[in-house]
Amino acid sequence: MAYLPGYEYDYFLSYAVVDDGQMAGVENGWITSLERSLDVQLSQEIGRAGRLEVFWDRRSLTRNEVIESQIRKALQSTACFVLVLTPGFLESPWCPRELDWFREAIARQPRNASRIFVVDQGKVPNAEVRRLFDGNLQYAFFERATGGQNQLLGYPEPDSKLHPGYYNAVATLARELGQELRRLRELNPASSKPADTSPPAPIPAAVAASNSPGSAALTVFLAETSDELIPQRRQVQHYLEDNQYRVLRVSSPAATLAGWRQQAEPLLQQADAFVQLLGQSPGRDFDDSSDGLVLQQAALAVELSAGRSRQQLQPGQPGSGPLQVLQWRSPDLLPKLRDQPELQDLFRLAEGAGVIAGPLEEFKAEIKRTVKLPPPAPPPRQPLPEDQSQARMPLVFINAGPEDLPQAERLLQLLADLNCLPFTPLLDGSPEEIRRELDAGLLDSDGLIYFYGQISTEWLRRQFRTLPTILPRRTLQQPPRPQPAVAICCGEPPGKPRPGVAFPGMKTIDLLQADAVRQLQEWVELLRQGGAT
Repeated sequence: MAYLPGYEYDYFLSYAVVDDGQMAGVENGWITSLERSLDVQLSQEIGRAGRLEVFWDRRSLTRNEVIESQIRKALQSTACFVLVLTPGFLESPWCPRELDWFREAIARQPRNASRIFVVDQGKVPNAEVRRLFDGNLQYAFFERATGGQNQLLGYPEPDSKLHPGYYNAVATLARELGQELRRLRELNPASSKPADTSPPAPIPAAVAASNSPGSAALTVFLAETSDELIPQRRQVQHYLEDNQYRVLRVSSPAATLAGWRQQAEPLLQQADAFVQLLGQSPGRDFDDSSDGLVLQQAALAVELSAGRSRQQLQPGQPGSGPLQVLQWRSPDLLPKLRDQPELQDLFRLAEGAGVIAGPLEEFKAEIKRTVKLPPPAPPPRQPLPEDQSQARMPLVFINAGPEDLPQAERLLQLLADLNCLPFTPLLDGSPEEIRRELDAGLLDSDGLIYFYGQISTEWLRRQFRTLPTILPRRTLQQPPRPQPAVAICCGEPPGKPRPGVAFPGMKTIDLLQADAVRQLQEWVELLRQGGAT
């Protein structure tokens, strides 16, 4: 009985017989050693020794007995597929067909892209690996030797002292295969009756919908990365899926830039965020562009983000607001790129102010903090109590730069719903009219909100530096105006640097948070109590 209910086999091991040949004086072939090591590690991962069911020819059928119907029947009741990629695999009359049959069997099942595990011996050119298995999980069982040649790990037989890299690779494969089996088990908690040879029970429609384009889940476009960051990218993908994000990606990028943009743009248009890991390579080249895939992905995301920032946010609806752009690099990446002339475009991208440099775990947590559902719609406007119907509505000046006025429109409405009288700076008019309006806002208002969105930190700091000259003038008004309540309201984009300013009683309101209305209500209550304390 398989570990995964409803399946006859937990995984199918596909390999070319020629790759399991035994060298003189060696007890087992490389494939046999891999299967035994993987069985031990995977059993430890799931905590159940001897409960994994694996299909491979030494456990069931010899090669000359294999017939198509038996193989296809087994693959229809197999959860995951592990293949050992070598020239022998590609030349085999059976291995590519086994892969095609498995893909066909799981085509309509969830998580079909994450159920194929590629053990790469480093003997097939990188371009061919990407062409055949881009989008599938790949594990490097080789290391680069002196002279640039790939050296197979654990050959001719594994040795714990001589080949620690081999055991690390097996552990990674076992850990992620075990995680996938657990995820599938959670999606399809079939009965624990003995497995039969019928196809596995279908995933409930509600669960399958969580991975479909119509899902209401938050959606992340996960960019392709350089080869050395594939394991980290896989970690991010699993983290996103475990936190109920829908992950989009271009599984088989087109050969031309124009073709790739046709693939990627519709996905980015429906995404809430673009997530990219930056490494030591600009990515594969296009036939019609000298810029690599990594650079082109970033450029397209920034281009679409600029357009999406102006789009109307629909409260509580994913994909309706601005496209968040989140990029990461390791802290030691820049020195590796700085002195390489051919990588200067990548260097400039990686040193950008918005790129997060630090531990990957912190970056994953930042994704979760940043990519959230838009706040719910504000409550209906409540009339003032009858005994306060004649009370003056607080006057609130929203000091926003021209770039942020579209975002400030939402803040205007929220404040109006809280029985305030908000207004923004005048943009049309003579310089003298604009200056008078600005002075009136700063001198007459009960509350000042500085909108911190697209504008620079330096702009915000410059506005605060005017307060020492404004506040004394307020006391000269007739009647004298008390010190205002002050707030900074944060909008798009997220992840801006702290402005490094403060004011007595100042509050910070984050419009990107789900409780933005509550934060604003608290500030308005302070405003009604007489401003700053």
